[in-house]
Parts: sequence; structure tokens; C-alpha cells
Amino acid sequence: MAELLLYGIVGDATDGLDAHTFCSVIRAQTDDLALRINCAGGAVFDGLAIYEAIVAYPRRVTVYVDGIAASMASVIAMAADEIIMSDTAMMMIHDPETMTGGNSTALRADASKLDKVSQQLAGIYSRRTGLPVSRIAAMMAAETWMTADEARTAGFANRTSPGLRMAAIGNLAAFGFRHIPDQLKGQTMTVPAQTPTPTPGPGGPAIVPQQQFASVSEIRAIVAQARLPESVALDLAERPMPVAEVRAAVIDRIASSAPLISNFAPTAQTFANPEFQAATMADALYSRMSGKRPEGAAVAMMNLTMTDMAREMLEGAGVSGVRRMHPNEVFNRASFAPRADFGGMHTTSDFPGLLQSAGQRFLLDMFVAAESAIKLLSRVRNANDFRALTVLKLSGGGVLEQTPEAGEITRVGFSEGKESYSIATFAKIFAISRQALINDDLGAFTDPARAMGRASAETEAQQFAGLLNANAGKGATMGDAKPLFDATHKNLAAAGGAITIATASAGRQTMRAQLDADGVTPLNATAKFLLTGPAKETEAEQFLTTLSATQTANVNPFPGKITPLVDPRIAGNAWRLFADPAMLPVIEHAYLNGGAGPMMETRQGWDVLGTEFRVVLDFGCGLVDYRGAYLNTGD
Repeated sequence: MAELLLYGIVGDATDGLDAHTFCSVIRAQTDDLALRINCAGGAVFDGLAIYEAIVAYPRRVTVYVDGIAASMASVIAMAADEIIMSDTAMMMIHDPETMTGGNSTALRADASKLDKVSQQLAGIYSRRTGLPVSRIAAMMAAETWMTADEARTAGFANRTSPGLRMAAIGNLAAFGFRHIPDQLKGQTMTVPAQTPTPTPGPGGPAIVPQQQFASVSEIRAIVAQARLPESVALDLAERPMPVAEVRAAVIDRIASSAPLISNFAPTAQTFANPEFQAATMADALYSRMSGKRPEGAAVAMMNLTMTDMAREMLEGAGVSGVRRMHPNEVFNRASFAPRADFGGMHTTSDFPGLLQSAGQRFLLDMFVAAESAIKLLSRVRNANDFRALTVLKLSGGGVLEQTPEAGEITRVGFSEGKESYSIATFAKIFAISRQALINDDLGAFTDPARAMGRASAETEAQQFAGLLNANAGKGATMGDAKPLFDATHKNLAAAGGAITIATASAGRQTMRAQLDADGVTPLNATAKFLLTGPAKETEAEQFLTTLSATQTANVNPFPGKITPLVDPRIAGNAWRLFADPAMLPVIEHAYLNGGAGPMMETRQGWDVLGTEFRVVLDFGCGLVDYRGAYLNTGD
């Protein structure tokens, strides 16, 4: 078995961890591959290239997380056939970040790119774990750190091992992570002497060599110490050079741009940095709202009232006399006063932005917790506008045809399917009064946010359930003027019955017999989910419970192969089988521009004295196919 080390920063050419070098080494291997990871992340597109190279590797790939697999390193790990984590290792997933600048158009364009990358990464995690994309998105937004056991339970790892080695990695604070667990802050893990040195493959080493040039982490630390933007570090990292030359280049950059340098480092992890201060306050406010234990610097902010936080933000913005202000004036100034050190522009450290940041995280928590089980049966896609969404269908697919030498390859085409749906906008507004802010009445903010999160989930749930409950439970009418479940679709049991081995076997056999659009090629649809309402919940659980049988005829083959799902909006005794939506979707849903859930917006109240919050959900769902589902009307 070939063994490679991903110890360092993804994309660091000096360490041989750039995509060109690392992928070349992977593709040169011919044996099973063991990839050992101790990496805090790095460049997204280098990481995606490495991920795809591992996915395409023809032999078995096993990933061992020796110390940490964070950010892009965790994405790379998802490509393996098996992921084994040391019981002392950690894994972290979060939204991608970038350093940017320019006018509002440029910033919106970069934000749109980040949203697309986040959606792509969430899809990778979702396919590996089986968790819905919306739940993954919430975990990424919260920068979720997982122990080995937590990662295994959530599906990010297959198993843990006490026998793996720890490996050296620098201080994680240099990467700008916001929620580093206390046990990892400021720590440096070391490699025991018995750690093997892998043999480099052709095309260059895929392990960390003896350092001759400054590493990316060293460059970032030097740049941060000089209070220069992160973009300077990225620029210097493109030109390998010793540490001394990096320091000289930084001095030159300071000399050439001194008038433009802010009075704080944009990534400085200190309360002197208003952006870090605001983010930490938002973390503390979120902890108070959710009841979750605060992490990192947020601990120091937990005893601050909302008035205290507003005062701190004003002082950080250079406003004088804040301590003598009445709380009412504090909130007025914190909500409307522009920041002097940003040329009069409002920034994310304004007080309404703090409430919005904490409220958005709590809103998504409540939204995810209340999601319908039917959502697990639906494939998600992105919508760029409110026009009807249709599904492209392959015509004449079947099988690949043998092409003789110099012969013409047969063409197939795509046609627009008959099924379509559109997204719509659902929204509500609530307000938190000035009195509630002054009184630090967090319940006046938490309770409406909780209700809006559940209301958003219920909005989706009713849309999903409506697709199945229409036409007396046979499903919404499709493009052929037939309901989803119909005899002509060959997905409806001839007679209703209880959930038994015989009736479930009939449903499974019917699904496997479904044919592709050519009417010849079998789709081999595999039943993965069993959906019922409350009336059949106990029966479904009993059916899918493993029991020891003394005779072969009494063995139930379904436990472990089919997952039970229950939704209280499904009435009656009917039960339904569904295939994996990633393979053969029946239901599809979409969000506008990859929103993946409700979005909270804020403004200073005009009709009310306080702050108003608008919760907006741009969402739609519809039926896209009938061949991946089966209905038995029950007994």
C-alpha cells in the first residue's frame, strides 16, 4: 500500500501540496493508497482538484486523520473509500472565505462566488454523510468542530482508532478560525519518532520536506504581525522565498502603502479589531439565545448586556463620551452612526448587524431542527430567478453503442421535461422594541426568531406534504395529467395492505422493474426510504427492527437497508417507498441563489421604536419523476 502525507497547507507549492504536484503523485501510484491527513485547510480549488483525483483513483483509498482535518482538508477526506480518525483527532467544516475589495458590484460578485462554492462543498459533505444539504449548510455556517466520535456519528468518518499517530501542526489561530475548541488553542502537536517517512512518488514529493522557504503559515503570521491585509500574504505565497526575504518584502510593502494601512489588522484576533469584537459579541449573543456553551473569546462577552455591547462598539468606532450617554442614545448612535475609521461607511460591526448575525444562526438552528422528513426525499437545486424550473431529460440514452473504426458516433439529445415548478417568496416581519433592548430582554428577540425558524420549516413542510397528499393521497398531477402514483406509472400497489415482507418485497420489485425513457433499459431503482404518517409509524418501526430468526423463511431482509421516515402531515394508513434522491429523484426543491433556508434582514424601526427584522424564504418544490417511488394505500 502506498502512503502519502497531507501534512501542511493545501495549495502550498513549497510543501509539495499544490494540486499540480499532489495530483501528479496520486496518479502515479498503482497500489491501494493510504492518505494520512494533519492539515488545517488551504486553497479551495487546489483542494477540489485533489479531491477529484482521489475520487478517480482506481484502487482503494483509505484516509487516516492523524491530527486534524479542517476546512479543505475535511473536503479532501470525503473522497476516500474509508475514513479512519484517531480518537484524539478533530475535524472541522465551515464556509469558504476570501479577502476582497472594490465597489459594491465587485463585492456582490465575490459573495455570489462564495455562495456557489459553499453549495458545492455542502453537496460533497451531504453525499458522503447522507445528511441533508440544509443541515450541512447550517453546520458550515456555524464553523462546526467535531471530535472523532462526533464525526463518526454524523457520518464524516467510518470508524475511530486509538493506534494512530499524532502529527505536528502549528497554531490554528493563524488560520483565522472563529470557534477553535479550547483544547486546540495555542497548542502545537508533535510527531513521535516512529512516524514513518513515505516514499515520494514520481513527479515530486507529496510530503512536507525540510523547510528551505517560508511556509504559508509563516508568511501569514509575518503579514498579520505587520497589520497588512491577508491579500499580501497570498501574493507573497506565490513566490517561494526564505523567511528573511519575506520579512524584507513586508517592510517594503509597509513603506510603499503606509498611508493606506488601517490602524488594526483585518484578521487580528483582538478586541482592538472592531470586526473581531463584533463577531465575538455575536457569538456570545448566539450562545445566550441558544443556551449553547460559549467558545473562545465569546466567554469574555457573556456577561455584557445588549446596552454594554452597543457601548463597546461605539467606543471601538472612536465615538467619545459613550459612558455618559443614556441607553436610548447609545442604541440610536450604535444603529445609525457611521464608523470614522472606515471613511464614514457602515460596516458589519454596527449594532443591528450584530443582532442579525446572531439571529441568523439561531434562526437556521430552529429551521433545521423543525425540517420535515420529506425533505430527505428531495433533491436540491439552485434557482437564479423566479422563472419556472424544468428538468432536462436524456432522450435515446440506453447504453453506449460500439463505434467502429472511423465510424460516426451516435448522438443523443436532451429534451425539456414536462414537469416544472417555480420558487416563491414567503416572508414575515417582527420587531424588538427599544425598551426590550435597554432591559436586555433577550426573550423578546429569541422567541420571535425561534417562531420564525419553525414557521419557515413548516412552510416548506406543507409544500412538500401537499405534493404527496394531493388527489386523495395519490400525489400531485404530473405533466401527463396523471397523479404521481398511478397504475399507468406502474408505481401503485393493486391492493392496500400492511407493511410486511411480502408487500414490501412487491414494492421493491416494482421499483426495480421501472424502465428508462427508451422503454427498454432497466433503471434498477432501489428502495432506500419508507415514508409513513403517524398511523403507521409503530408498524414501520416494528417491520424494520432486526430479530433473530430460526428459519430462513422467517428472515426479514429489510432492516438496515431501508430508513423509516415519519411526517405528521401524511394522513391515513398509506405507506410509500422512495429511492435515493441523488440517484432517482421524485421530488425536487430549490432556493433562490443558493440561499438554503430563511434569511434574516434588519433595519432600524420607523413605525416602532426599536429594530425590525424581516425573515425571507425564497423556496419552491415540485415533482420531477414518478419512477423512484411506490405507493401502497395501506390496510
